Amino acid sequence: MKGSYRVLNKDDIHKNLEDHVTRLSSVLSVPRPAAAILLHNYTWQVDKLLRAWFDDEDGVREYVGLSKNNRPTKGFPRSGEVLVCGICFRTYNFDIRFESTVGFCGHRFCTSCLGAYVSRAIDDGPACLFLRCPDRYCGAVIGQDMVDLVVSDEGKMKYKEFSIRSYVENNKEIKWENNRGIKWCPALGCEYVVECDLKSESYDVSERFDVTCDCSFSFCWNCLEESHHPVKCETVANWVLENSYDGRNHQDFDLRGSRLYFWENFHSFTLKFLQFWKVGWGSLWSGLSSAPSSESGNTILAVSKLCPGCREQKIENDKVTMHMTCQCKHEFCWICLGPYKDHDYAACNSYRENVEGEVDVEERVTKSAKRSYRRYFHYYERWVANHKSRENALAYLNVIKTEKLEQLRELVEEHGLKARKFGFLAEAWEQIVECRRVLKWSYVYGYFMPEEASSKTKLFEYLQGEAEVALERLHDCAKNTLEKYLNLDGLAHEFDATRTELVNRTRATRIFFANFVNGVSNGLEEAESDS
Repeated sequence: MKGSYRVLNKDDIHKNLEDHVTRLSSVLSVPRPAAAILLHNYTWQVDKLLRAWFDDEDGVREYVGLSKNNRPTKGFPRSGEVLVCGICFRTYNFDIRFESTVGFCGHRFCTSCLGAYVSRAIDDGPACLFLRCPDRYCGAVIGQDMVDLVVSDEGKMKYKEFSIRSYVENNKEIKWENNRGIKWCPALGCEYVVECDLKSESYDVSERFDVTCDCSFSFCWNCLEESHHPVKCETVANWVLENSYDGRNHQDFDLRGSRLYFWENFHSFTLKFLQFWKVGWGSLWSGLSSAPSSESGNTILAVSKLCPGCREQKIENDKVTMHMTCQCKHEFCWICLGPYKDHDYAACNSYRENVEGEVDVEERVTKSAKRSYRRYFHYYERWVANHKSRENALAYLNVIKTEKLEQLRELVEEHGLKARKFGFLAEAWEQIVECRRVLKWSYVYGYFMPEEASSKTKLFEYLQGEAEVALERLHDCAKNTLEKYLNLDGLAHEFDATRTELVNRTRATRIFFANFVNGVSNGLEEAESDS
């Protein structure tokens, strides 16, 4: 998979950009600044540009501002010659070391005026890539050679940034690069670009295609969401819509305006409408003012919950695991609040309807809305819980890499122990992070499973529960191993045994989750064959 894509920094991108400019300059026998202007105007679609150029070169030149009619008719001025600026109309002495003319037309301006004109355009945004001569009757374009001549270093960097962004955002397919597409990493603040071989055997535009940026963010090349196996891009898009009733991004957990709030209030509004249908506006108006708030949603997604054992202590889930332990020693599951000793992950993960008796029309409408809301909330709650646990695991992984591993190395050196390698600790936590991601999106898969596919649902929930168990065991093993190593006695006498246990546990968990993902991705065919 890694061989089908590579990660580029801005220097790499700029080098690729310059290579494209050089090639086009050679093919068309035009100066490099002119080649860059042509590529910007044709959004880096080289085939389209070449066809247009050889069909009507003069028309292309006129379109981009390189028309031969714009070329200067006057001779080149002599050094020291007194000229008149075309903007401020003041006289100035021409200095051959600093040619204050627009290169493609020869209109002359003093350095300060032309520099201010170009700098203002750069400050206004990427339209500076198509900037024309300040002369009102001239259509000649201002290229990068002139920009570099008259603006500050900061202005040059901004112009270069706009060029790079134009190159990346317009280059989904580059014919001269054997159909290699490039896209920005969607992680917040990341400035890396991923270049993907669109003809690679491992690439399929109809399926998810995961890549990992050098910033450690993994995302799907096709939809640019975070890596979301085992679900497809279409399912992710539907889930985003489910969580975005007011158009908010699905990672915004503010309930007001979200689908949660909508469904929480929908059943009440529906009931009030039926009341109005029967008795009129008065009942409706008085009823709407008493619509329920989002308290139940906030309770389920709360950062802290009351211990179900003592009902006194508030427990805050800032951990990687769902296994909570109160000060009263009661152990419970963060999601279902059931006792952890007899916890059944398959039962915890599956959604079960309450048994209902006979109801009238009003109750059926209300209960239907409530049921839809409860079912959605069941899966959304677990999606959020795994999202937050993954964030906590990522944070702890960073602590391990930046602090804990160095602390262990210092202990080894301080006490003269045999040199140890601790990379397997980071690998275990990286696997925990990845497993949390898989579990997070597995709840989206469960939400969109057809309700009539009972055999598939049962198999899926069983496998999902086993995956939860495997992850919790890996987490406990990784946590206990690190604690033992931070204790000198464990580091000196139990290193090999605990290392072997953690490495084996990490490998087993990786294999289990890979099989889980493959099974879900293939539609749980085993369940279909058994049904």
